[in-house]
Amino acid sequence: MGYPDFASCSLSQISSKFTSYCSCAEPESPVLVFPEETTSSGSVGILKFSTWPFDTSLAYQPIVLKAKRFSLLPIKLSVVDGSFWSDFLWSLFVPYTIFHVRYLPEMRKEEPALVEDFAKSVQKKMAESLGVHPSQFDFNDKKEFMKRIKHESEERSSPSVRKIVPQQQRPQSTSKIDKMVQQVKDVLPQVPISVIRKDILKSKSVDATLANILEGNVPYTPLTSEEIQTEKGKQLEKRSASVDRQVNPAQNLPDSTKSLSYQEKKKLMIDEARRRYLEKHPEYLE
Repeated sequence: MGYPDFASCSLSQISSKFTSYCSCAEPESPVLVFPEETTSSGSVGILKFSTWPFDTSLAYQPIVLKAKRFSLLPIKLSVVDGSFWSDFLWSLFVPYTIFHVRYLPEMRKEEPALVEDFAKSVQKKMAESLGVHPSQFDFNDKKEFMKRIKHESEERSSPSVRKIVPQQQRPQSTSKIDKMVQQVKDVLPQVPISVIRKDILKSKSVDATLANILEGNVPYTPLTSEEIQTEKGKQLEKRSASVDRQVNPAQNLPDSTKSLSYQEKKKLMIDEARRRYLEKHPEYLE
C-alpha cells in the first residue's frame, strides 16, 4: 500500500482522513502517530496528547524514545524553533547519536471509555516510563510560546526600542525631586533653586542638602528680596500650568485640530502625553 503521510493535512482534515485510512487498511497495517504533534525537550514532561489518534482503534502500542549524543561535543538534539531538516543535517554532522527505543505493554481502550481519558492514561504511562511528568500544555501552547519569544527577540533587536531600566535602578522621578527642592526652598528662600536642585540630585536627601548649605559646603550667592519674589512667581506659574495640563490635556491641542477625526485627535493627545512624560523623565530620551 505504500506509505501514506498525513502530516501535510490540516488539523480539520487529518482526523477524517486518518479514520478513513484505518477503516480501509489491512488489519495488520501499522500506523505511526505522534500524539504530541510537536517536539519538546523531553527533560521535564510530555506535552498533552491530541485526542484524534485515540478515536480510531481499540488497541495501541506505546513506544518511548530516548536519544543522546557525544558528551564532549554538547550539540543539542533539537532547538525550540528547529526544523526537521536542520535537525537531520546536524545528525549527519555529529559523530554519533544513540537512540534507546522501549516498547511498553499494549494498551486497549474499553468501548464506553472517553477518548480524552484514555489519551491521558497513555500519556501518563509513557511519562512514567521516561521519568518525567504528564504536562497539561499542548502544541497550541508551544505555538503561543514561540510567538512570544519571537516578539521579544524582535523588540530587543529593534534599534527604536528604548532600554527600560529596572524599577530599583531607575533614578528618582522629576516630581519627587521637585518636591524635595521645594522643601529646601521653603526653609532657605535666599538660596537659588538651581543650586538646591544640583545638590539634591547628588545627595538625594532634603536633610543632607540643608546641612551642606548651612555648613557652607555649597557655595552660592544669596538672592535679594525682589529675586526671591520673582523666583516664587515663576514656580507658581509652572505648577499651575502643570495642573492645567493634567486636568484637561485636550486643551493643549491647537484650534486647528477641531476638524480632525477622533482617531487623529487621540493620536495627538497620546503624542502630547508622551512629550510631557519625557520632559519629566529626560533619562529615557534616546
